[in-house]
Amino acid sequence: MARNLIIGAVGRRGSGKSTAAADLVRRCPRLLVFDLCAEHTWVPNVLQASDLERFMAWSLGRSRYAAALVPEDLDHDLALLARVCFERGDLVLLAEELPMYSQPAFLPPELDRIVRLGRHRRISLVWTAQRAAEVPRRVTAATDAFILFRQTEPRDLDAIAERCGPPVRDRVASLGLHDSVIWDVVGDRETSADSMAQDLVALYP
Repeated sequence: MARNLIIGAVGRRGSGKSTAAADLVRRCPRLLVFDLCAEHTWVPNVLQASDLERFMAWSLGRSRYAAALVPEDLDHDLALLARVCFERGDLVLLAEELPMYSQPAFLPPELDRIVRLGRHRRISLVWTAQRAAEVPRRVTAATDAFILFRQTEPRDLDAIAERCGPPVRDRVASLGLHDSVIWDVVGDRETSADSMAQDLVALYP
């Protein structure tokens, strides 16, 4: 059985990717959100970096907790959150707008450690991006499933074809603005948002 999942939601601004990501993680019992735009107001605890260590100390021994970190210093706050996630383990991290703090050939070291070794710490990662081609290849190679909204740029479509196959690329190119294809890379099949959410929640009893 899988020890973690990595799931990506890719779509242009206003397509619904952040809503899809929120719906995916909403029922996860232990959740941290890197919330660049302070839009996940449904999360009960909204923190700044100075609050994070205190919150994690409070959460020790609790079976359920959720917090969103709204960064002030992007690089510092991301490194802090990723380090805290790795130390604690057994949780879900939602990382919004991944290309804002990475490049196709570069991922910040602390986040890279979660992508490479998160399964050993039972850390699942859900990430979002506006363009598929801007996501680090380390992340797309490790991603188990994608929620794909319409993409039109050739480089983005090529990136989707490379990971999900040409038929998925062609479907994504023809989607309406708020429509999506949910593709299970491991199973090589289309799936549903409900099924994916259930698989994620099932990892964290």
